[in-house]
Amino acid sequence: MLARPRLDSDVSTEPERVPRRIRLFVAAFLAVFVFCGAFGREAWPFTGWKLFSYLRYDHNLSLTVATVDPAGVETPIAFGDLPRAYGWAPNIMSGFPKLTPARQEAVCAAWASAVRARGEVVVAVRIYEEERYASRRDGNRGAAPFARTLRYTCGNGAVEVAT
Repeated sequence: MLARPRLDSDVSTEPERVPRRIRLFVAAFLAVFVFCGAFGREAWPFTGWKLFSYLRYDHNLSLTVATVDPAGVETPIAFGDLPRAYGWAPNIMSGFPKLTPARQEAVCAAWASAVRARGEVVVAVRIYEEERYASRRDGNRGAAPFARTLRYTCGNGAVEVAT
């Protein structure tokens, strides 16, 4: 059987209209996108473009956190393996020195509690300041820190500041 030829009268001349719910979604998405960009908010997938707008220096200082077991063995906390709520740990670490001692102890206790919930024994939490050079590489990874200094030890209800 042959297909019948297409006639001009078969083609609709009315433009298709996008459903209202789709138009509302796109408008809301763009509004949130502009808001995050204008006010520097970081809420994935929206961004305030901080990743692209800050200067990066070759010499970097950062804080790292490790738990200590009863034998004195340190284990770095892998915040990515903890529940999602601990994803803000890097932001908290950057402001850790400015927190009150009570808040510092509460933060350390929360981190220790999260690690304990995974079945590990924690007697203390140590926070180190690490110095690195971004230009130094070890294959595809950044080089190990060239200096590591203990800044805080949390445990037994107090935060000890290393000098």
